[in-house]
Amino acid sequence: MSISLSKEKLIEVLKGASLAGSTPEKISFAGVEYDSREIKGGELFIALKGGANHGHQFVKQAFERGASICLVEDSQAAKNSEFPERCVVVEDTLKAFWELASYWRNELAIPVLAVTGSVGKTTIKEMTASLLLRREQGVYSLKSHNNQTGVPYTICRAARHHRWAVLEMGMNHAGE
Repeated sequence: MSISLSKEKLIEVLKGASLAGSTPEKISFAGVEYDSREIKGGELFIALKGGANHGHQFVKQAFERGASICLVEDSQAAKNSEFPERCVVVEDTLKAFWELASYWRNELAIPVLAVTGSVGKTTIKEMTASLLLRREQGVYSLKSHNNQTGVPYTICRAARHHRWAVLEMGMNHAGE
């Protein structure tokens, strides 16, 4: 994913977002990360609430590692005056992550195969991706990234040159 959006378009995509600091007219980022240790430079860092850690603790580190912009929750932004500029402020970062993935999925307009079930998801996903990779480039879930963060992460890893996506989807809540 390499994306460049106007401020207005980003606010439209991330329904109800606001921008903190002096963000440029065009907002560009090369991929997304929700683990600040994985930032290589140019990514959008998404500060997600985790079981052990809270992504908002690592916003400063993400910028130090080269994140171009960060997605933070308004409740955390209000508490933390140390957040540097170039933050997109939303009510819920996980929901905004899904909104961004949905937007990107529609932009790509590529076939998507979703693998779900009780047993064998990772094996079927790996076999399917292996077969498809013989013919053309695509993107597929890394490891067992099949949860509420792994699915939008895989979609956001897709690039314009990819011809397909294979998503592994674990479901454990009603309505997923």
